Amino acid sequence: MNSDVETAWSSLSEKVSEETIKAIVEGMGYQNMMPIQARAIPHLLTGKDVLAAARTGSGKTLAFLVPIVELITKVSILVQNFGTKVTTLLIEHFLAQIHGQKRNRCSYLGTNT
Repeated sequence: MNSDVETAWSSLSEKVSEETIKAIVEGMGYQNMMPIQARAIPHLLTGKDVLAAARTGSGKTLAFLVPIVELITKVSILVQNFGTKVTTLLIEHFLAQIHGQKRNRCSYLGTNT
């Protein structure tokens, strides 16, 4: 990985909520981002499209979940009193097979599965 890519979760503190970073670092025990996360999350947070290819277990799912959780949190604040919000998250086949792991990740981030 290039040395110019910051990998500490705390490097996202101006773009990602303190609660999300705390859930990842303290709740999930990840001090640093995986390479795919460090490269994808900053772009996803600005609304850019990202096409990523990486091995199973490399951190792709969390790379896409963090911006989704941040967006939902910001939108929820804006539309608190305007009815029901629905989010659909399609996950890859591998994660569908290990649903319990997804449930654990989502519970750390304060979302429901």
